[in-house]
Amino acid sequence: MLGPQRRALPWALSLLLMGLQLLVTYAWCSEEEMRSDNKMVQDPMFLATVEFALNTFNMQSKEEHAYRLLHILSSWRENSNERKWRGKMAFSMNLQLRQTVCRKFEDDIENCPFQESPELNNVRQGTSFSHVHS
Repeated sequence: MLGPQRRALPWALSLLLMGLQLLVTYAWCSEEEMRSDNKMVQDPMFLATVEFALNTFNMQSKEEHAYRLLHILSSWRENSNERKWRGKMAFSMNLQLRQTVCRKFEDDIENCPFQESPELNNVRQGTSFSHVHS
């Protein structure tokens, strides 16, 4: 059973990013649509947003070890017609993260191996959030 701190991690990340996020209605794509159009995954702004989200998650995590991206489960660009958000770009994503053997303040976490574990308690999945770029 997961302790209260582990259950709170996805919520803590979501709450932290609420201050940065555009209020959105989520629009989901099918896996087929995601496979056929992976242009967003190659977009430098999207990749920077994923890196920011992962870094923020690690900073807010109470875990000693860092998490690294395992899969981008889904992602989409938000459309907003609100006047104050015109000219802004907002990405939303659903990421699957896995805990590494490296401590979260070490350099080169991107190349750090994942923890070996028969349990899935070192995997975080289903955390959705948005980030706005001007």
